[in-house]
Amino acid sequence: MSHHSTRVESPERLRLFFLGTFRIECDGQAICLSTHKAESLLAYLVLHPEQHPREKLAALFWGDVPDEQARLSLRVALATLRKESNKNLLLADREMIQLNPDHPIWLDVWEFQESAKDNPESAIELYRGDLLPDLYDDWVALERERLRLIYLDALLRTVQRARSESKYVRAIDLARRVLATDHANEKAYQHLIFCHLALGNRTDALKQYAECQRALRDELNVEPSPETTALYVRAQTEATGTKSSEALFANLPTPLTSFVGRVDEIAQVKHALATTRLLTLIGAGGCGKTRLAIQVATELAATERFKQGVWWVDLAALSDSTLVTQTVAMVFNLSESPTMPLIAVLTNFLRAKESLIVLDNGEHLRGACGQLAGTLLSACPKLHILVTSREPLSISGEVAWRVPSLSLPDVTQFTPLAQLSTTLSFN
Repeated sequence: MSHHSTRVESPERLRLFFLGTFRIECDGQAICLSTHKAESLLAYLVLHPEQHPREKLAALFWGDVPDEQARLSLRVALATLRKESNKNLLLADREMIQLNPDHPIWLDVWEFQESAKDNPESAIELYRGDLLPDLYDDWVALERERLRLIYLDALLRTVQRARSESKYVRAIDLARRVLATDHANEKAYQHLIFCHLALGNRTDALKQYAECQRALRDELNVEPSPETTALYVRAQTEATGTKSSEALFANLPTPLTSFVGRVDEIAQVKHALATTRLLTLIGAGGCGKTRLAIQVATELAATERFKQGVWWVDLAALSDSTLVTQTVAMVFNLSESPTMPLIAVLTNFLRAKESLIVLDNGEHLRGACGQLAGTLLSACPKLHILVTSREPLSISGEVAWRVPSLSLPDVTQFTPLAQLSTTLSFN
């Protein structure tokens, strides 16, 4: 959308509002169009600013009448737009019609989409309702749904951020806004259950699970996921009024199969994380490093061990080592600011947090992972990092543990490969 950026900066421009309404303002004065067809045509041309053949527009908006009448209706609608809005807003010749790319325009949809990329809190305030709710043309429906999904994603990212900052009341309010738009959104229910538990409201947490179960059955004919059920079991076992840990179940992968065995390995890895702040699970591909890390992280998330949560970062698909910091920051919905580089933003965010970050599949990015881990652990005294990799990161303070092959039944072989620094520099 870079081709719209010059419009946004112009001091004199049309301001168009398509989210939850249809409104046009010029220099603060409202402009009213006399027909719904004129509104729909203008909205289409603004949202699709490329050139359009007249025949296509006539068929799209007046497809239920003969061609000649459709073309006449298009000419009338164009004349109405030029008369009632601005004569320079549209460019038209005998064949084509398009939005004038040089005409200064601000549109809430453009602003919303831009904000949703790195400022979801701003985006959700811009979204005042579904796109053009009073227009029922077929072309609107797909665009309306696309924007609604962007809105839901921005809302869920903002809920996650509020949770990570222990703003549970705010997170509950935002999760309810998700459900107002998507009644069977399981992630929103997970957030609600978690936040009520964190506030000590066990009864409300159980109520949210029942509502989730009912919504999923009624609308999708499915049962709650194991992830949601785990929160329900936790709600059943916690005493009312007991504030829960700040574990972040929603960020952890949910395996398709249950975890069987490896009890000793789990215990030893958890013990190692209690004594070191950088632990790397190493071993050949397919030996179960990721599955073991998921189980350890899930069990730790269910305890009071890491009060500001357990965060999962999957690096498998990343090929550019310069993007490791950005990938970790994205998990926390962080981005660099004009005055502060991304590593400083991330460090400031994590500085006082008692959290565990899991970097999964780091072998092809060992240098970047090691550099980031060293920077974060030096600056954030309560932070712990668990890495899975075929080889150690080989930085000071790291403890590497070799994960035995799944085919080896003797769990006593699960021993430290190397304690790369006898004096752990991060402790």
